[in-house]
Amino acid sequence: MVVSEDINAHNLAFIKKNMLGISSFGWAAYKQYGRGAIVLFRASKDDILMPASYIPQNKLSQIEAGMKDLPDLFADMMASLPRHFSLYDPNTGIVVVVIDDDPESEYPASVYRMRTMPPPPVAYEQMGKTMQEIAIWNGIDRGTVH
Repeated sequence: MVVSEDINAHNLAFIKKNMLGISSFGWAAYKQYGRGAIVLFRASKDDILMPASYIPQNKLSQIEAGMKDLPDLFADMMASLPRHFSLYDPNTGIVVVVIDDDPESEYPASVYRMRTMPPPPVAYEQMGKTMQEIAIWNGIDRGTVH
């Protein structure tokens, strides 16, 4: 999928700026749910919302079934996720999906598979208590697809 250079640059800048938190969240979700993708929501061209959500690989078919009426570009992104899931190493990287909140967006969803510095397990350890609080919060079924 080709992403507008402007939106792509903004998404990557946001991910890089928040890499420690995003990567540690990915590790916490991976430990609880297995391989999957971190989901960030873009509220506007210049605004991405946190905290994140998580799409576990083993729930992908259920999620896709509920999204049949979405734009083709969104369906293309969903179809690409199994490949990303199989290629990334959760010990060294993450898969991030950025979803645009604007239904008229030319690029409703973008997928990024990347290595992180520090690696997700190290980021998780560095975030310490903050990640434990997020794990407890998500355990109450908020923000994570089970």
